[in-house]
Amino acid sequence: MRKLLTLLVLAFALPALAQEEAPQSPLAKAQLLLHAPQVKQGEPIAAGVLFTMQPGWHIYWQNPGDSGIPTSLKWEVPEGISVSEIAWPLPERIETSGLVNYGYGEKVILPVSLTPASGGINGPITVKAEWLVCKDICIPESAELVGTLPSISPQAQVLLTNALEQSPHPSEVLANFAADAKHVTIRVPVAELKLPEGSDIASADWLPIDDGIILNNAAQQSAVKDGILTITTERGSAALPTEWHGVLTLQTPAEEQPIAFSLTAYPDANVAVETMLDAPTSNLPLFVALVFAFLGGLILNLMPCVLPILSLKALALAKKSGAEQRAARVQGIAYTLGVIGCFLAIAGVMLALKSAGAAIGWGFQLQQPEVIAGLFFLMLLVALNLFGLFELPVLFGNSTNNPHGVRGAFLTGALAVLLATPCTAPFMAPALGATLTMPTASALLVFAALGFGMAAPFLLISLVPAARKFLPKPGAWMLRFKQFLAFPMLATAAWLLWVLNQTSGDAGLIMALVAALIVAWLVWWAHGTANRPLRKVLLISVAAVIAWAVCMQPSPDGVTLDANMEPYSAERLAELRAEGRPVFLDATADWCLTCKVNERIALKDSSIQQLFKDKNVALMVADWTRRDAAITEYLASFNRNGVPLYVYYGPQAEPVVLPQLLTPGTVRNAITGNE
Repeated sequence: MRKLLTLLVLAFALPALAQEEAPQSPLAKAQLLLHAPQVKQGEPIAAGVLFTMQPGWHIYWQNPGDSGIPTSLKWEVPEGISVSEIAWPLPERIETSGLVNYGYGEKVILPVSLTPASGGINGPITVKAEWLVCKDICIPESAELVGTLPSISPQAQVLLTNALEQSPHPSEVLANFAADAKHVTIRVPVAELKLPEGSDIASADWLPIDDGIILNNAAQQSAVKDGILTITTERGSAALPTEWHGVLTLQTPAEEQPIAFSLTAYPDANVAVETMLDAPTSNLPLFVALVFAFLGGLILNLMPCVLPILSLKALALAKKSGAEQRAARVQGIAYTLGVIGCFLAIAGVMLALKSAGAAIGWGFQLQQPEVIAGLFFLMLLVALNLFGLFELPVLFGNSTNNPHGVRGAFLTGALAVLLATPCTAPFMAPALGATLTMPTASALLVFAALGFGMAAPFLLISLVPAARKFLPKPGAWMLRFKQFLAFPMLATAAWLLWVLNQTSGDAGLIMALVAALIVAWLVWWAHGTANRPLRKVLLISVAAVIAWAVCMQPSPDGVTLDANMEPYSAERLAELRAEGRPVFLDATADWCLTCKVNERIALKDSSIQQLFKDKNVALMVADWTRRDAAITEYLASFNRNGVPLYVYYGPQAEPVVLPQLLTPGTVRNAITGNE
């Protein structure tokens, strides 16, 4: 409808221009703003376009309203730089002959963030701007603006900083809406908006980004009652969405300018629990989030990094006699506290960094090479301990000075959590995604439930002696089994070394080599120089791990892309969707074990690869190996704060989120069922 109105305006306006003197062009002048004295990995670069309109003329917002065309910016940047969505400033309400449009007059800056994946990137930057400028008539205009990295412009920096500060604040407030045949009502909890103290709401308006759901020219009635802000207006003709994006503007007596928030409202309708497993979950009830977190924690015990630790603790309990029941219970509780405490510690750091503005999510610690090197060192120690090359009593609670093994059990629980961080189990994504919109206390409660679920099997065995009847009887086989469990730990150490090589190149290998030498020195010190066979085993094992990682070809950009894949960018995704081409997006990371398993089992399956070709599916990879604000924002748009995430965009269809554990069948059904 909007396009039709715009075409009609142009159709009637252009003949008139032929008879009258044409306005001087351009009616809206575009200027590139760019400030980047240095290009550093992961540090956003300020960029944008300044539009200066002639008096009385205006351009349009992302939702132009009853007529008009959104202003468009298409960026071409050097390889390795991602471009964010436009941080749209608050638009003006423009009324013309009963129509209401949203746009900008005089001057406006449309800012974006350019995020480099590595430092030192340089080269040209081009942005093609297209806009419709209107007064009594409308004229389409465009410009191609060129800049270069690096670029120094203090004036541009000031203008862009002010523009970002004046843009609507992103908000994770959980709003909702309800509609009947004639009216739509939006409800927002006032307390969650965190307004300045003493700010009473005098009036409120809802500017919809998704058009057609309400009538733009209808009055909006607002009121605050029992801490809930309600805005009621007349219903439009568009179908109700599952997520309604918009800008909430609040006028308070204390502020001259309105306070604006970008937020998403969800329908009031109840959602069945079974549909929430892989659906966006910011409106997931706390109780359901706790249940999902507990189940996800249970499944974490089956991960190859965690299973050896749990197996060893369980077998240690199997050897205890009836007189040692109290010691078993104490160890079970200590292990549980270690698991929950470590989860809460990691979650607390993550939530604190997010509240400070960092674009991070679950697994953020594995985006730091230092953490990966530390985990490699730890894995290698555990593997060699399981081989029997030396003893680390504090890890498994066997110290003679600590008969109940409380300290060892607690640290083993914390260790199990650290080893589990590369994995995301089913049920975890909805639960952790729900924490994006929860108060801090509720979010920490969800993480505690995740830890309790992970600790539950060992806690059950330690507290209930009858449960140990299902464990195998102690015997000489336990020593061989313990040595067997060293192999998955050694394989994990090798994998971590490869990830380190992928994320930091030669520097990572140097850190890993230093860690391996420390391990060698520890074992040498523990056994002395007389135990030559053990030293040989040690040296062979360490050498094999390092050689394996060195022989792997490092990818300086993270996940290696095949020829038929392309890296994620919001602009490229929008282009492919505009072409009507189906897109399969894989949000992954080198350190995500679940991602790698899914790639091998499902995405690399020959029949699925052939299906992608037959259906002309564009394959897009969002590589989150290193911190990337644009990908973090994309994950958050599906209420996820970690990988993996698999999304299929059918032609002219809403995106479909696939399960976290893939099979060729689930991928095939998503593609063939959404044609």
